[in-house]
Amino acid sequence: MLLEPTNKNLNTLFVNIDKVLIRDTSYLTKDFVPKVMASIDDDLEIKNLQKLLAIDESVSINPCMCHGDYQIDLYSTNELKATISFHHGESIRFEGWTNDATLVFGKELLELIKIAKKKFKIKIK
Repeated sequence: MLLEPTNKNLNTLFVNIDKVLIRDTSYLTKDFVPKVMASIDDDLEIKNLQKLLAIDESVSINPCMCHGDYQIDLYSTNELKATISFHHGESIRFEGWTNDATLVFGKELLELIKIAKKKFKIKIK
């Protein structure tokens, strides 16, 4: 049964999450998997990401036809628990929801992703 995209349902996805991988869907690996652009394993940074994914529940939108600009993979003890796709800087999609959800903080989420990508590049050098 599909759920409505609400903040309550979004927050349940983050229970026990200890790592987040952000993948850029425009860069595919040779196995056609989106390339990891950032990794977040700090509890405070994960909570900040969760806050920036807040949904405007007063707006209901139909899904677009793309795969999203970014894929946000949520892990608990190295097990993938959920994947949220980020679309056009303004909405998110989760496969267990009835439709896409409009973000309250789309621009701020883009900025967080940009910062996380820079930190990730520094870590892997």
